[in-house]
Amino acid sequence: MRLMFLGAPGAGKGTQAEIVSRRYKIPHLSTGEILRSEVRSGTELGLSIRSTMEAGGLVSDDLISDVVARRLQQGDAARGFILDGFPRNVAQARWLDGLLADERLDAVVELVVDETVVLERVLNRARAALANSTEVRKDDDVDTMRVRLEAYRVATRPLSAYYREQGLLFRVDGMKGVHEVTDEILGITARETVAEQFG
Repeated sequence: MRLMFLGAPGAGKGTQAEIVSRRYKIPHLSTGEILRSEVRSGTELGLSIRSTMEAGGLVSDDLISDVVARRLQQGDAARGFILDGFPRNVAQARWLDGLLADERLDAVVELVVDETVVLERVLNRARAALANSTEVRKDDDVDTMRVRLEAYRVATRPLSAYYREQGLLFRVDGMKGVHEVTDEILGITARETVAEQFG
């Protein structure tokens, strides 16, 4: 099962990807987490990524594509994967199509949410981190999130049309409860699994 989760920052992609990852025993490939890991490493590359992320900017297409290509070549991704945070624009989507070749994506799940709620979720996530004495993500503030949402509107939303044209797009109401959203996603993936086996 090869899936991609699409949606605005804070839409719940990571939460749902973790659940579906456990269900299908396939890796959740969060490009955000991969990049944050590089930042924590303290390398020159990590420092460059850190300054970009803290400003709400996006890491270059070449860098993120290279990171994804290396990750998809690892053994645990051979049975399938869930991409979360990549591709983020149509150019990256076309690059991914070329990389996957005949083993294309099975489905693209778009979580549709109200952006005002996204901003509130960011604040809640930061508050929860503080309450639990854990690290608050550097991009978890309202001003940074507004920059990220604008970047999403400009670059990433066209992905909906791109994947709709390929017949891969499934839209899910991300405003529902976590379990309801999960049930919808698992319904989609079950249908795609059957289609893959008997199509």
